[in-house]
Amino acid sequence: MGSWVRSCQKSKVYRHTETGPGSFHQPQRRFAHIHVDIVVPLPLSKGHHYLFTIIDRSTRWPKAIPMTNATSASCTTALLSRFGIPEHITPE
Repeated sequence: MGSWVRSCQKSKVYRHTETGPGSFHQPQRRFAHIHVDIVVPLPLSKGHHYLFTIIDRSTRWPKAIPMTNATSASCTTALLSRFGIPEHITPE
């Protein structure tokens, strides 16, 4: 057992790289840069099988919108009716 432990210690990395501080573009308004995803399939609840999720990148504010279908038209309508047109959309 002792030789096995010593061999593991020899291969262990003690030097780690550090990532320096990064700079991120700060949006001018909330929900200007968002992350979107669709959660499927879910058990039927009040006629909804889908969940359209939106997370604001700068504030990390989550929003979950129940939907009856997962078409691009439905997602666009749900997004625009609540938050307007974002500057950036990152799909998950």
